[in-house]
Amino acid sequence: MPTPSLRQVRKALSDKGYRKAENDHEYYWFYDGERQTGIFTKVSHRPDGSDLYQNEVSGMKRQMCMSSQKQFLEYISCTMSLAQYRAHLVQVGQLIVNDGGDNDG
Repeated sequence: MPTPSLRQVRKALSDKGYRKAENDHEYYWFYDGERQTGIFTKVSHRPDGSDLYQNEVSGMKRQMCMSSQKQFLEYISCTMSLAQYRAHLVQVGQLIVNDGGDNDG
């Protein structure tokens, strides 16, 4: 199974809820709307055209709370939508859905 390029990964992350953190490493944090979650992944500093190494795919898959390489590749290739990814995160207990109620008291 071919691995995606860093350009594809960066675009998919940016298009589907992840925002790049401004620091010396290239971290992307998942946002549920405007709320930053604890879900993040680290992307290599290599040029955009470079393909991911297999160990990077495994690491990113784990960081993004995905159960398989196939699922990760579906996310990157855009056959998994943001809504589907968000539903997956809720299903595996990594994202708590706010019911919209006022919990301030």
